Amino acid sequence: MKITAVSVILAAFATNVAARNCTPGLAYCGYTLNAISNNYNDQIIQALHSSGHGNSDPNKTLFYCRGTDAGLIDWVADCPHGCHQNGVGVSDVCEASP
Repeated sequence: MKITAVSVILAAFATNVAARNCTPGLAYCGYTLNAISNNYNDQIIQALHSSGHGNSDPNKTLFYCRGTDAGLIDWVADCPHGCHQNGVGVSDVCEASP
């Protein structure tokens, strides 16, 4: 009985962890996506290469969340002066030049 209860709790926890995705329609800094889920690292690298920006610093790059169950992203812009996180529910932006 105890094993079954523990299994149910662990399964519920695993489902919640796997379900963390970006919010469709918002822009995210690369480091923000990785804070949401480490699973974004492969998508970030793929988005950079697909857009011809494979040498860009992912932490200084802005991505658009297309959504879907996989939380798909697209490259938006390189942010030479850095990327600024604006908080939950608000798109991140590139820093303005100094």
